[in-house]
Amino acid sequence: MQKNNRRCRWLTRPARIKGTVTLLTLLVPLLTADLFTRFFNGVGQVALVIIGFGVLVFFHELGHFVAAKSFKIRCDVFSLGIGPRLCGWRKGKGFSFGSVPIGPPVRVEGENAKMVVPQTLGETDYRIAWLPFGGYVRMLGQDDLDPTKVSSDPASFANKPIWQRMIVISAGVVMNLILAFIIFVIAFRIGVPFQPAVIGGVEYNSPAMKAGLTVGDRVIAVNNHKPLGFLEFADLKMASALDTPGKPIKLTYVPAAGGQNRSVDIVPKMSKSSGFLMFGVAAPESLKVLKVKPRQLKNLPWAAPILTKVKPGSTIVAVDGHPISSYGQLYQMEQRSGGGPLRLTLMSSAGKKYSAQVTPTLIPLPGVTHIPPILGYQPLMKISAIVPNSSAQKSGLKPGDVILRLGTIINPDWHQIRSLISGNPDQFVSMRIRRNGRDHTLTVHIGTLNGKGFLGIEATPAYRTDIFGRSNTDTGFSSLAGKAFTGAAVVANVRSSPAAYSPVKNWLQLYNFALKHPDTVIAIKVAGLKSPVIVKNSGSLYTALKQFRYGLSLPLNPLTELQKTSSLSTALVMGIDHTIRWITNTYLTLRGLTIGTVSPHQLHGVLGVAAVSYQLESQGFMYLVYFMGLISVNLAVINFLPLPILDGGLFVMLLLEKIRGRPLPLKVQAGIQIAGLILIGGVFLYVTLFNDLPMIFHH
Repeated sequence: MQKNNRRCRWLTRPARIKGTVTLLTLLVPLLTADLFTRFFNGVGQVALVIIGFGVLVFFHELGHFVAAKSFKIRCDVFSLGIGPRLCGWRKGKGFSFGSVPIGPPVRVEGENAKMVVPQTLGETDYRIAWLPFGGYVRMLGQDDLDPTKVSSDPASFANKPIWQRMIVISAGVVMNLILAFIIFVIAFRIGVPFQPAVIGGVEYNSPAMKAGLTVGDRVIAVNNHKPLGFLEFADLKMASALDTPGKPIKLTYVPAAGGQNRSVDIVPKMSKSSGFLMFGVAAPESLKVLKVKPRQLKNLPWAAPILTKVKPGSTIVAVDGHPISSYGQLYQMEQRSGGGPLRLTLMSSAGKKYSAQVTPTLIPLPGVTHIPPILGYQPLMKISAIVPNSSAQKSGLKPGDVILRLGTIINPDWHQIRSLISGNPDQFVSMRIRRNGRDHTLTVHIGTLNGKGFLGIEATPAYRTDIFGRSNTDTGFSSLAGKAFTGAAVVANVRSSPAAYSPVKNWLQLYNFALKHPDTVIAIKVAGLKSPVIVKNSGSLYTALKQFRYGLSLPLNPLTELQKTSSLSTALVMGIDHTIRWITNTYLTLRGLTIGTVSPHQLHGVLGVAAVSYQLESQGFMYLVYFMGLISVNLAVINFLPLPILDGGLFVMLLLEKIRGRPLPLKVQAGIQIAGLILIGGVFLYVTLFNDLPMIFHH
């Protein structure tokens, strides 16, 4: 009798803890994101993110639960969240807080035999746990962490046919895929804003540049696959990031200049900065000026001067009287300006037109990490912007000041300026500047920021001056530094003397002259020198000229378009297409991790998912809904990987049981599950400590 008592008590123990693994669900969506600024500064947004995760976990566990109940498997707990019970409801007991007994009623043997709990008590405790990082269904006779906890009860999971157990295990994954499909259909019927696959910038010497892609080109198909709606920029990034190394990708695009569609084969190249295979293209921009609040200008000092003329929130509608409708058109107008002024016509957010004259300047192309020389020489550096209330402002520095000396460094370049400032926190240094044609010497105080020196200036090459700064060659520096040039001419050879010079009054004019005369010998007339400086405009010197572009220091909003259809059948097809595409992308991401084309630093866990979800919410509610669809797809794929603890690992164990005709030994199963727990726990710690936390606190 005592033996039976022990057996009855044993059947009331927690039998199964099956957790929804969310720590790896963001393998793919983070590739779409260039989106981190601040973390959780709005209670409503945090609530939206938590609710979104709760919905995904609920549907995943609901799949397991419904399948188990349909096969009459006893389910003691249905939990949203993990850890101790916060609150919940159970038939016959009602709603309650804190921990409660679970399992079937326990019969006490003896003269006064009675039920400890009513026979009408429901078998399942529907609960919410303290930690909202997953969920689980606890089924009788199946414990992921201890496979030795078996049960002879007919309602036990282990006593059901293998095919029924396979359905129960895979039901959560199926439910997540169904949910993702439904989310995508709803999203595309209502409309979701996406960045289209329009080229917003081309990195220097990148595969895209070598293939002839230019700003404004619109990619419409990848490897001849043209999706319904329009191709998104995220699809373009994914196509390169998840490609097989060395394998060309066919891109079909509409040229920015118009004309017939073109196709190019591009082999993506590994990017050191991102850790992905990349085409070398930047996301598209719109013609709408970013709304910048006055307090935010300290983070955009380079944009401060132009924002005194252009109102944030305005939209550019014309340049020099020519109507424009895309950033690609603005880009081409900038390149044709030669550094001359442009008159922008803008429409304010209030609907009023106004004009502003702005001046483009030379900017290194994306991917160029240094300031390229012009014919082997550099101009002086000038202060382009000053952070409000910074040490620079308090020391009397002003935008436009040309730096002649900093400390003991004469004609410093930007690298020398940054190094001296960073290495001298809370120090006073002498600085000689040229302002309005007159030289001044100031004593400036270098402040401190994060333990390093901080002055609060942005410095750019003084391209509108005519003074030589530093040289990128070994010749001519000592005699030219500080001197001015007045003209340039093409000569037959290095020994020739020009009959006449074309006037060049600043570096922009010298750059334009050199760009128009490739593979020539150029004579530069310098004030105070009898003989001109002779330069061969070829090889690396001419290549350096191609590393520039003209641009405005104007912050613009990203370009977005609404992915939307009025047809329910089209929305269904788009939903299926996106579901299949993201399943494929997730597996390709895992493959990329194994072959080294995707960096482990791109993995993110619960905190990373939350941070990205929070940032995406600012792009609109429907984008957050769509993003949750992506997470649902990835939750399904990751959970069905053949790893212990995950649904896929349990499914493999059932396959082995079917093949062998009997389960693996219980001790072997226990060892496999413990190994899986250690693996998943290790990955969780890695992505949290080395990926999620740095991402949150460094942005």
